[in-house]
Amino acid sequence: MEAQALLKKINWQPLASKVQHLQFTRKYQQAFLEDLASLIEDGVPASQAIDVIISVSAGITKKVAESISVSIAKGQSLADGMQFWFSRAVVEMIRVGETNGALPQTLRAAATTYTQYVSTLNAFLTSVLYPLSVVILALAVTAFIKNSVLQSFIEIKPLSSWPAVGKNLYQMGAFIQAAWWLILLTVIFLIVIINNVLKNVTGHMRQWIDDLPLISLYRAAVAARFMETLGLLVANGVVVRQALSTMQYDATPYLSWHLLQMEYHLSGGQENMGDVLDTNLISWGDLMRLRVVAKGKGFDQALISLGRQARERTAKKIDRAGKIIGALFLLIGAGIAMTIVFGIYNVGSTLTY
Repeated sequence: MEAQALLKKINWQPLASKVQHLQFTRKYQQAFLEDLASLIEDGVPASQAIDVIISVSAGITKKVAESISVSIAKGQSLADGMQFWFSRAVVEMIRVGETNGALPQTLRAAATTYTQYVSTLNAFLTSVLYPLSVVILALAVTAFIKNSVLQSFIEIKPLSSWPAVGKNLYQMGAFIQAAWWLILLTVIFLIVIINNVLKNVTGHMRQWIDDLPLISLYRAAVAARFMETLGLLVANGVVVRQALSTMQYDATPYLSWHLLQMEYHLSGGQENMGDVLDTNLISWGDLMRLRVVAKGKGFDQALISLGRQARERTAKKIDRAGKIIGALFLLIGAGIAMTIVFGIYNVGSTLTY
């Protein structure tokens, strides 16, 4: 009875919300954004568009739409209602468009960007997951062989008299068996650290980090989204200073630092918009194009076009990086397999003498 009373006192709502958030997968998010963008582009107000989605949807999509509808009914913005369910980048684009009267354009851009993100991520995972599973399987087999085949060899011949390759195989199996949890924790720790570095580290040190292979792809993705969003706002009559200020609301510390630098350039009297945007975020080639276009007309369209081109380039680079990483994992797996084969063969051959 006491246990039941204790369970009733526990607030399960946060856990239930987390479970629902996990149910709202990338596939559902992509479909939701595309439906919402189509409705708003057809002139339907945001609140009514959400109501339409509620009426035609079921399951987790309906729950998400109902949650957003409740937020809007409380006087919050569309972006506020979507904050729990969507990534920071998507919410950032929607809030900027909502604040500056360019919601249909930025919502469509967010939907397109997210669709490409899902496609790119799926391609990356497809290239990496199978080779990674090969490495994990090879490590598991190494630990199994250490406890079965190699352990029986030790009963016949002491480890100290084994060939070097056999000793290495045994020691590797022992390490995997004893420290597999440490390896897993190290991988998780590195992922958390890299994620925090990408989003939060700024300043001159970040300029060096942004030039590192693979990590530079994060800068390229942020730059592409920034150029397209800024271009859409300017095309809808929003002045650059106001656009930069609004974009800081949901931006990561990394992007906020660049936005502040751009505002500083504006305050310093920079006339060419290409010079204003020169904070080491946008690539040198794109900046050169923007400097030329800024002297005439069509700067907003150039930003949109360059942003979309940069997004395409980044997607291709991520796909290529996934294939390279996958190939490296396959080489590692092959190396472990060769170590197993040669280790067993060399030790086994010494037992015959």
